[in-house]
Amino acid sequence: MKTTINLKSLNINNEVVAKFWSQVDKHGPLPDQSNPWYKGLSNCWTWTGSKNTGGYGQMRINKKQPGVHRISWFIHHGDVNEDLLVCHKCDNPSCVNPDHLSVGAQADNMLDKSRKKRGKVPFNERNGKTKFSSSQVATMRLIYDTGLFSIKELAIKFSVSDQNLSKILRLKSRPPL
Repeated sequence: MKTTINLKSLNINNEVVAKFWSQVDKHGPLPDQSNPWYKGLSNCWTWTGSKNTGGYGQMRINKKQPGVHRISWFIHHGDVNEDLLVCHKCDNPSCVNPDHLSVGAQADNMLDKSRKKRGKVPFNERNGKTKFSSSQVATMRLIYDTGLFSIKELAIKFSVSDQNLSKILRLKSRPPL
């Protein structure tokens, strides 16, 4: 995960805040009100300045480029712990509307992504790239838990590398079933 910038250390002053507001369009798109996740959200406030390849706004302050959604949170609510993310309820990476922002851990952001079915399906046979079905993974774990077979022996049985089987068994590449 990318390291976040401590905004307090940047000494955000009135000049920086004025520059921020000069690059905000408060008449951005209205999130799809027919989608229950976005119902009731007002218009996005679109960042019109520089954006990274993911579409997230950024602004140079003292040789650093923090995400402008974090700057918006800082302006409206104060500092946020560097270990936490500022997440978009509207799923618009260039939005800086404080009513569309919330603070959460990476796990919260991934749960939100999963609930809204954004991005790839990360696990199980539904993503089309998974080599093993959920029942095969369950079988691997049951056999391994008996203690009768080593990872190397199971890897040969299931035609998978030791490393990948180890990840499956340690729940790194597939969640608990």
